[in-house]
Amino acid sequence: MTHVSQARLDIAAERARQREAEGYSLEHDDAHVGGELALAAACYARPGAGNDPVPPADWPWEASAWKPKTRRCDLVRAAALNDAEIERLLRLIARAADASAQLAPGGVPSVVEQNAALIEAVTQCAPEMTRLRGVNAKI
Repeated sequence: MTHVSQARLDIAAERARQREAEGYSLEHDDAHVGGELALAAACYARPGAGNDPVPPADWPWEASAWKPKTRRCDLVRAAALNDAEIERLLRLIARAADASAQLAPGGVPSVVEQNAALIEAVTQCAPEMTRLRGVNAKI
């Protein structure tokens, strides 16, 4: 039997709460293309975040969305926000792959078509990856 830690269960529960209680759908998450989910996660993960009712200067959203609690709760929230960002990136990659697969419907794409699809997918993802590098540099 696989052991699932209480932390992982709490992170999954927080992610579900964000979607169900807060209404943060996948489409909502997909609209955050500037690394906001990861940046918000970093803000909650900082030591002492729960001690300050004022959001950090790099908080990506309005101040009313800053809701720190205990250290553990803030870390769970940070992990759930990171999950949301990872899921968003996976959906972005899947959309790019789907777009490249549509280049040759009904047949096997040529090497030229495959390379063009790969270049297009990388081109679509490159701005996102550049933004994320900047977010990661701040963390």
